[in-house]
Amino acid sequence: MKWYVLFVETGKEDMVREMLSNRFDKDKLHCIVPKRRVSERHKGLNYDTTKLLFPGYILINTEMNFETYYKIKEIPKVYSLLNYRNNKYDELKNYYSIKFYKNSNVEEQYFKELKKEDISLILNLINGDGVIDYSEVFTVNSKVFVKSGPLVGNEAIIKKLDKRKGRAKILLNFFDTSKLVDVGVIMLKHLST
Repeated sequence: MKWYVLFVETGKEDMVREMLSNRFDKDKLHCIVPKRRVSERHKGLNYDTTKLLFPGYILINTEMNFETYYKIKEIPKVYSLLNYRNNKYDELKNYYSIKFYKNSNVEEQYFKELKKEDISLILNLINGDGVIDYSEVFTVNSKVFVKSGPLVGNEAIIKKLDKRKGRAKILLNFFDTSKLVDVGVIMLKHLST
């Protein structure tokens, strides 16, 4: 099975994920809505909040074909599956056309899978609930080290620390674009040598 990106109405990601889970067997389609836990300050109080990592997107793991695509498109609030070109899947509404393409490699031209290195990083960062949790970080002579949490071993993707807010900007590649994303960190005591 391969990973694909589904574009949905922003704010309806969890609803669509639930509908996909109800419509498909877990061994046929698995989906996640990646999130991140960050600290926010409101009226002088700090509190934890969970935010979407990629608003408007759901990651799905399946063997994509036209039949699966049309079942997904029946779900409300689903806009499209990100693909190579602006191919209009809906031009192939005739079931016999779909059946003809099913036995050829033409389907592969319509569905773009996520690169293995991009999805593997995301999957390594999220926990079982699909959330990037806090990491404990510290600096030594302006170099960032991660003591614990999902960022362990991924120090290279940390581009900036905001010690006051308790956040790190990390660089993720997502569908051929690089994106800076804030994730929550717990700042340990600054060390210098």
